[in-house]
Amino acid sequence: MAQSILKKLRKGEISVLFKGAGLVFVLQMSGIVLAYGMQYLLVRWMGTAQYGDFTYGFNWAQFLMVFAGLGFTISLLRFVPQYYTVEDGAHLRGVISFSSIVTMLTSLFLVVSIATAFIFLKPPTIALVPFLVGLGLTPLLALRNILVQVLRGLGSTFMAYAPGTVFFYVASIALCLGWVMLRGTLTSIEVLAITALILVVTLVAQVWRIQQKTAPLSGQPIWEWQEWMAVSLPLLLVQGFNISIVRGDTILVGWFLGSTTAGLYFIVTKTASLCAFALTATNAVLAPQIAPLYQLGDIATLTRLVRSAVMLSLGVTLVLFVSLFVSADWLLGLFDPTYRVGRWALWMLLCGQLVNAALGPVGFLLHMSGHQRVSGRIVGVCALLSVLLNVTLIPRWGLNGAAFGTMFTMILQNVWMYRAVQHHVGINTFPIGWLVRD
Repeated sequence: MAQSILKKLRKGEISVLFKGAGLVFVLQMSGIVLAYGMQYLLVRWMGTAQYGDFTYGFNWAQFLMVFAGLGFTISLLRFVPQYYTVEDGAHLRGVISFSSIVTMLTSLFLVVSIATAFIFLKPPTIALVPFLVGLGLTPLLALRNILVQVLRGLGSTFMAYAPGTVFFYVASIALCLGWVMLRGTLTSIEVLAITALILVVTLVAQVWRIQQKTAPLSGQPIWEWQEWMAVSLPLLLVQGFNISIVRGDTILVGWFLGSTTAGLYFIVTKTASLCAFALTATNAVLAPQIAPLYQLGDIATLTRLVRSAVMLSLGVTLVLFVSLFVSADWLLGLFDPTYRVGRWALWMLLCGQLVNAALGPVGFLLHMSGHQRVSGRIVGVCALLSVLLNVTLIPRWGLNGAAFGTMFTMILQNVWMYRAVQHHVGINTFPIGWLVRD
């Protein structure tokens, strides 16, 4: 695999590596647009209070699913291509089955633990029943996350992304619309039930595709669980710290200000994340290529690939940044007039996303080059700082306090990782310097 990649790059065919980016971009962009459109429709159909209840429980499920994966959602991108390339069916089936089982067991443990804590504490700002129903989606989301990475490793890009993007949101919108037309109302629990149904359907489709891809390979599953866990658990620290930055602000907004305000803040974060879709799409294509090239020691080739990815994602991000910054007040007002108060929070988060795109895939470069402990320390410090800032600033400044804390830690994390990539990997991902030199 690595030799094939290297051969193509040396021929000057960097575009060959990004031929899959077209499909990824289409699926990612379609998913982002559909997801954003679905949030708009849900706010209009449900009202801000019911929507807040829905998003708060769902955000908790998305938060816990990362911990439930135990780091396999990164390590599978290493193990699955490794076993699939050499047609090692025994170890391939082993890592897929082991990661799926431990993910399900861990997610069930987390759901029971958090649910028990909330039942005991009974926070007055949270509607308990919708929260518990949303929490119950954790095992389904965690397993889907695992299957997505397995399919990516098997080279099945369409089935990795399409069920969780295009199909999921189209089906969600269609079923919710049908329910509104039938009943005239839509509650948080009803939306969560519809979400669970669609997740089950997507899981069945993805399992079928994995079985189809692995069927030609022989061998009963072999569990090298000690090796797999040794690689995955350090990555879990990085993922856990990172999700604490990405989702922790919304969770803390709900805790301090209530689920209705958390719904508003969630829309703000979703709007800001529109700015990051290009980076997400290019990272999806780039990530599996980093480790093979780094292991060959061809830093020059890897640098060319990273620079192509950075220029592509940054160009798109700049256009989106300006568009969203200018239209912030109007865009938030489309959801509900009261949502316009989130414009300052949106502006701050957009600035953080711009820095993220400008510095490129620094996290993946550290992870896939064997420097996950370095990135783990960086993200750990930033996650702790993010929590401290949010706990301090949200009660005082509300949404703007949450956004400032997240923006500050996002910029700090990316700049710190950028310097670490320069030192440990030997690549400068920031475009200004190398554009001037070139």
